[in-house]
Order: sequence, then C-alpha cells, then structure tokens
Amino acid sequence: MGRRRELAGAADEVTRALRERRPRWISLVGPPGSGRSRLLHEVTRAVSHVDGVPVRRRVTACPPYPCGELAPLADLVRPRPDGSVADGPVADGPGSGVLAAFLAAPDDDTVAARAVVACREALLGLAADAPVVVAVDDLDRAAPALRRFLHQLHVAAGERGLPLAVVTTCGSGSADPLPTPARRIPVEPLGPLDTGRLLRHLLDRAGRPAALAARLVALVGGSPAVATAYASADPAGEPGGVPAAARRLVDARLDRLDGTHRAVLLAGAARSGPVVAASVEAMLGWPAGRAGPVLRALAAAGLLRQVTTDGWAVDALVARVAAMRLSRAVRADFARRLRAAKDTAAGRVPAAGTGVPSRGAGEREVCPLGAGRSRRSGGGARPAPVPPDRPDGSDALCPVPGQPGRSGALRAVPARPGQPVRAGPATGGATGTVADAAEWSRRRNGPSSAVTAWPGQRTDPSPVVPARQERRTGPPGRVGRNRRRTGPGGQALGLAA
Repeated sequence: MGRRRELAGAADEVTRALRERRPRWISLVGPPGSGRSRLLHEVTRAVSHVDGVPVRRRVTACPPYPCGELAPLADLVRPRPDGSVADGPVADGPGSGVLAAFLAAPDDDTVAARAVVACREALLGLAADAPVVVAVDDLDRAAPALRRFLHQLHVAAGERGLPLAVVTTCGSGSADPLPTPARRIPVEPLGPLDTGRLLRHLLDRAGRPAALAARLVALVGGSPAVATAYASADPAGEPGGVPAAARRLVDARLDRLDGTHRAVLLAGAARSGPVVAASVEAMLGWPAGRAGPVLRALAAAGLLRQVTTDGWAVDALVARVAAMRLSRAVRADFARRLRAAKDTAAGRVPAAGTGVPSRGAGEREVCPLGAGRSRRSGGGARPAPVPPDRPDGSDALCPVPGQPGRSGALRAVPARPGQPVRAGPATGGATGTVADAAEWSRRRNGPSSAVTAWPGQRTDPSPVVPARQERRTGPPGRVGRNRRRTGPGGQALGLAA
C-alpha cells in the first residue's frame, strides 16, 4: 500500500535485465520497518513471466546473527518442495556431492567454503535454461563471504550473457559498493494519506475502532512496521506509551549512531519545538557551527526533517524513545544551559535563575532561590549571601561598616545562670572578659534592666537552684531525654520533648 511507484520501477528494471539478457543489480534502500522486505517479495511476484517464459525465483534472507557465514546461501540452491523449478543442474551436476554435504550442514563454514563454486555454477546453470531472479533480504546483515559470492555471480552471469537479476534490500546507511549496472531505489516513508489508509485497514483487522487512525498518524511517521505495532494492541501499558516492537526499531537505529550524532539527537528530543543549531550547541556546550553538519546528516538518515530554513523537527516516535533514555538530571542540565544562553543573549546575569551562583552587586556570590532544595522533598530555604574572599587572604574579620568603634573581633557574651557563655561581637576594639560578662548579666537581670524580652520569655532574675536539685533535674529550662521542665520552685511542669 503506497508503494506503487517503487514497485513499478523495480519491476521494470528486472524485466529489462531478463529480456535483454544483461544482468542488473537492484537495491531497495530504506530504514528498518519501512516495508522494504514486503516490497522485495512483491517485486519477485510481479515479474512472473518474460516473453511467455516463466521466471524462476530464488529468495533468501540474512538473519541478524547467522550460525554460518554462508548459511543463507543454502536457500538459493535448495530444491523447491513444489517441484515447479527444474533442479537438474543442482542435483546432477559435477559438484552434487559437495552441494549435498552443504545442504546437510549449512552452518559448517568449512563445508560451505568448498561448496561456493558448486553453488555458483548451479545458479548459472538454472539461468541458462530460464530467467532467474535472485532475491536477498537484509543484505546489510550478511557476512563478507556472502556478499562476495553475489558479486561474483553477477559478474559471471554478465560475462556469459545470461538472463539473471539480483534484487537486494539494505538499510539507509549502507555504503557497500554495487556492481555495474545497478540501481538504488529508495523506500521513503509513507505519506499521511497512505498512512491513514494503512492504519484503518490494520485497526479493522485487529477489531479496534478505526477512529484511532487520526491520533496515530503523527506517531507512526509513515512506517508500516510501527503502524502494525500500534494497531495490533493498545500501548497504554507500555513504557512511554510506545509499543515494544516500535521501541526496538527506534533503539536499533539510535544504537547505530556514533556518540556525536546520538548526543545531538537526544538534545533535540529533549527540546520542545523546532531544533535549531544554536540551541543544540548551547545545550551541549559546543562552539558555534559544529551542530549544523550533524543535523543535516541526521536529516539525511531520516531521523530529522527540516521544517524551516534553519530548523529541524524530530520524529514523534524517535523523540519519545530518545526522551526515555535521558535521566532527569540530564534534562535539567539541558534546561539550565538553555536558560543561561538566553540570559546571556538578553544581557542579563548569565546564571541568574539557573541554579548556578553568580556575582551580583558588591562582588558577592548570590545563590538564587531554590538552588539548595532537596530533589526528594522539593523544599528548602533560600541560602544566605556568601561574603567575598579578602584580597589579602587574611582570616581577620572586616570592621563593621558605618561603626568605626566596632571591629570584627569576638568577645564573650554572658548567658543566664546555668547556661554556657557564647561568643559575640566586641565593642570598642577590645575583647571582653568573663568578669565583664558577669557585670553585664547583673545589670541586665537587675530591677533597673530595660532589656526587652521576646514574647513569652521571662525577664525577672532566674531563681537560685540548689546543686543537689540541679544534678537531679538539670539546669533551669534545660530540655533533654528523661528530663522534666521545672518552675521557679522546682516543680515539674511536664514531660520533656
């Protein structure tokens, strides 16, 4: 469905090669899931007769990890079970014993290497009697030995003038040189109209409502394999809402990319809207001009499509699968770098609001709100400004601005009876003593004290507590484990916290 132009072009090339007895190589090039395997079988079925002579078809496929390098070759020389193909040269030729051993053990590389010449002569003998089409699916998975066999078969048929055509399928990134004459036929993604027709057909066959086709057209992206995966089952329970079969197709394409191309694609998938080279360079920390060639290469591979002069869009399915590969920390870092680039372009402080400390007025380190928040709780207080480092590197505190009589030295600040003495700023440029602290405490707790207390705090002098009672209950006001809060007369006020 939707492949009439590609089918007509490939069938015409095969017919010309067989009629003119000039072998040709036709390669169907497309990404996985584009329907190239189905197109291969349709091409072999479309050319059934040439000038009234039936065409013999030999079809094989290359698995991802074959047990033997030449194991797929066995399907090309194995006799047809329906008896529609004359197998005289294959069974009765001079290399019939070697062929029989190879067909019995196709995974044995030693036996297969001895049978290469016999297999080639068997196929050439078939082409001498009637036109032959040799079809090999997923040739990009084949071992070099199988590719070399096909090249030698094509050259030998051309030298003998036999009616033979070789039709193969391979991925978009395949750079294997083809023998001449040859033709590459690209298998492009389906258009929206053909994609909708295919989805409605698949949904109807699966017993699901055809109205889902309108929502799935954008996710399918013109891939028949992805359309089959979405139409066969509801992907709501799958991770990211992507069917497992479709996710495997995209993962395989992402794994074949190198580090540079994969990084650009993941950065583009993390950004909403068109992907611009400047934004990708800001997210990855690259110099200007580096992301443009990579984006064009990804567009040539079918992972991006150009929507504006300098903007690209990531395929919806590729964006979903790529986003699942990014952790929250990486996505947050991408967003932080984009905000920093926008702030720099707008003339603001480069790192304001991005979680990165920046220098504000007065050469102080300013930590923005929320920079110290916990990822688990999501809360946190705003950190205080960090004072700048002294140019001379000394550890002494700076004098208090606006108060010439106060320096940064520390002195002992008295506390209430039974509590430790704490440190505080000194006055008059001198450091106080414990006696000064006692005098200050006497004046504070005396009748003429004018110290203002916090709400709910007692300002009268603390009562004198005997040492025996203090050992039993602790200092006045102390709260701790197995302690009781006591009043002025030593009465227990309640259990401690």
